[in-house]
Amino acid sequence: MKSLLTSTLLVFFLGGISVSLTWKDTPAIENHYGDKQYLEIYLFKDQTFTYSQQLNKKELTAKGKWSIDQNNNLHLAPTEQTGKIIEKWKIADQRIKGKKGMAFYTLVGKCK
Repeated sequence: MKSLLTSTLLVFFLGGISVSLTWKDTPAIENHYGDKQYLEIYLFKDQTFTYSQQLNKKELTAKGKWSIDQNNNLHLAPTEQTGKIIEKWKIADQRIKGKKGMAFYTLVGKCK
C-alpha cells in the first residue's frame, strides 16, 4: 500500500515538473484573424489578444483581454492601445465581423 501511494505521488510530481518545464513566455494561439498588411487579431488561449491595424501609413495596435458572450459576440477589452479599436465582433463560422463608423470589416480565421 505504501509503495502504491509513493508511486502515485511520484507520477504526479514528475507530471507537474514536465508541464512546468514546457511552459513558454508566448501564450499558445487560439485563433488568428485577418492579414498583417491590413488588420489582424491574434486570440491566445490565456484569454489575451493582440490587435494590429494599418491606417494611412500609421499602425494602430492594442493588447488586452477577450471574451465571448452568449450571443456569440467577441469582445475585446484593451489594456494598452495606440488608438480606438473595434471592440465588438460577431463570430460567424471561421469569420468575425465588426463595424467602425461607416466601415464594415470581415476577417477570415486562420486555424492552427
